[in-house]
Amino acid sequence: MAVAAFVLLARRTVFAVKPGATLSTKPEIEHARRIVASVYQANGYTVTVTEGWASEGHTANSKHYEGLAEDYRVNDIPFDKWLTLAAQIRARLGSDYDVLLERDPDHIHVEYDPK
Repeated sequence: MAVAAFVLLARRTVFAVKPGATLSTKPEIEHARRIVASVYQANGYTVTVTEGWASEGHTANSKHYEGLAEDYRVNDIPFDKWLTLAAQIRARLGSDYDVLLERDPDHIHVEYDPK
């Protein structure tokens, strides 16, 4: 099993990165990642970014292609906590972000999509 890289952000928020995932460098997603990591951490979990900037493998209009979306692992968290995490992330990020719990593979998807 490959070991994920761990990154320490300014406020001591830690997150892991799945091997092969490319982090977005867009400020909107870096902000979202800090929020996601802090919500996971407040609930006793470490977040793993499983997908960031992508060049293939998503729907044609995916925000991953613009670096405006990231996916976060949930399969190492009890199933009954998934909706709670997603709701807390959604509340913290506000209406400029879409926060979705997606299946197959299971993950929380966050994208910057101001209305």
